[in-house]
Amino acid sequence: MSFTPKSVSTFSVIFLFYFLLSSCAKESSQPSPSSPYTQYTNKGISVSYPAHWVFQYDKTPGLYSDREILVNISELGTFTIHLHLTDNPHLLDVLNLHDYTERAIHGLGLIDSPLIIKLEQKPIKIHNYKGYRVSWTDTFMGEDNYELTILEYTTNKNKVFVVFNAGNSSIAEVNENIENIVSRLSINS
Repeated sequence: MSFTPKSVSTFSVIFLFYFLLSSCAKESSQPSPSSPYTQYTNKGISVSYPAHWVFQYDKTPGLYSDREILVNISELGTFTIHLHLTDNPHLLDVLNLHDYTERAIHGLGLIDSPLIIKLEQKPIKIHNYKGYRVSWTDTFMGEDNYELTILEYTTNKNKVFVVFNAGNSSIAEVNENIENIVSRLSINS
């Protein structure tokens, strides 16, 4: 799958719509991150996540990639694996972490919005995976904090982006569990 101007535009509109829709709801508190983990394994991908997170789907193709696995963390939080398959190594270079993160930021409408304050993007490394953590405050209905963590996982013929999108009450839980989740992730596709 390669990104064309039309696919980037579609990605941006859908990402923005999801963000706006989810920002209208308030988030409920979640059980402690020390709860047991659930293991999901299917077609070469194995991932563990807290048992109270709710598996939604494993689609081929996904909305933004060749395959997409989505788990709900809370009403405003998701954990997604975007798998891009290719036999062309040059396409793997086009799908780079920086550009993918920039598309997500623009798709969420975070740039130049008068409702978004304290927008920060910083490089991170979690369990040998490079990534970016983007944080911001949405002032639409008070001051709600959000974090978007995008990690890059590359295999021989795949480019994988692991994305954690968290709102107010799930940010701490994601940050407490992210190392365990990423360290247990196995992709053999």
